[in-house]
Amino acid sequence: MNEERLHNPKAQESHAADLSAEAEMEDQGEPTPCAPSDGEAEENGEVEDNGESVGELRREAAKYKDQLLRTLAEMENLRRRTQKEREDAARYAASPLVKDLLAVADNLGRALSSVSAEDRAANPALEAVVSGVEMTERGLQNVFERHNIARLDPVGEPFDPNVHEALYEIPNTESPNGTVLQVIEVGYKLHDRLLRPAKVGVSRGGPKQSAAKDGTAADGPTDESPETASGAGASQDKA
Repeated sequence: MNEERLHNPKAQESHAADLSAEAEMEDQGEPTPCAPSDGEAEENGEVEDNGESVGELRREAAKYKDQLLRTLAEMENLRRRTQKEREDAARYAASPLVKDLLAVADNLGRALSSVSAEDRAANPALEAVVSGVEMTERGLQNVFERHNIARLDPVGEPFDPNVHEALYEIPNTESPNGTVLQVIEVGYKLHDRLLRPAKVGVSRGGPKQSAAKDGTAADGPTDESPETASGAGASQDKA
């Protein structure tokens, strides 16, 4: 058969055509790799650009989220502060009026203390006037109590620089050091706010104050303490 192909030109041409067909089929079954086209390269570039854009968008979203949280926290703090200021304004709105009324209460107290019991008993008219002043003074104090205005009359109490003002010291070896022995002018508080400190005279030279139940010292002013430095000498001479 092979010898016929060698001597027959037609057979040779047919055999060559078959070989060419087989080569073409082999080429179609295993395509050779080719370089990416311009379109494919553009698509890859778009993917890379999209990745960078997503990362940037995420960073911006995190930044805006942080700004939003900070703004919300500031608004909450502002709301609480405004609410507290509004409550304090309503709670202590009467402070100026009450301070003016304290002078009236002081004058009523001075008027009552200036009349002795003997004079009241000897003079019925004076007794009636003093009784009217007492009723007025009690009525004013009742009004103060209804509006949470507390009177500070700390005789016998330890000196407290937060609510007391020491005008002078009184030598006394029996009372604990720093005990309030005299009250020159009573003090007042509106709720928990001090309107006026009580002006007092404190003991000096006695034993030290015992420690308070909560563990804080309750010692009053001593010779070295600055509470009575200003005005103590002049006030003590007057006393």
